[in-house]
Amino acid sequence: MRYPKDHGQHTRRRIVESASRGLRQAGADGLSVADLMKLANLTHGSFYAYFKSRDALVVEGLALAMDRTIVHWLSLTQGLPAGKGFDALVESYLGPLHRDDPGRGCALPALAADIGRSGPEAAAHP
Repeated sequence: MRYPKDHGQHTRRRIVESASRGLRQAGADGLSVADLMKLANLTHGSFYAYFKSRDALVVEGLALAMDRTIVHWLSLTQGLPAGKGFDALVESYLGPLHRDDPGRGCALPALAADIGRSGPEAAAHP
């Protein structure tokens, strides 16, 4: 069976998105490569066709999580005065939606401690 030309790109993106959510839920140390691939409904054996290392996936998953966090923060504060923008951020950050679904929340609390204990590739990326 032939795959579409962009199948590899879509699959890689699916892995990163699944990893981003899984890493925020369980932390960088809480998921193995097999666990991360299972989240994307793929086999463990196919991992290295898309990534050179587990740390490479952790870096991309964290970057995606932070990009989405920043977009969310900007949407919450757009057009608001500074004080009101800060209040909107705090209210969202401490609200039940953020608290009850860490897989969609900010990556910093979930991953900050783990990144410091990760390999040099993950630790080198802000």
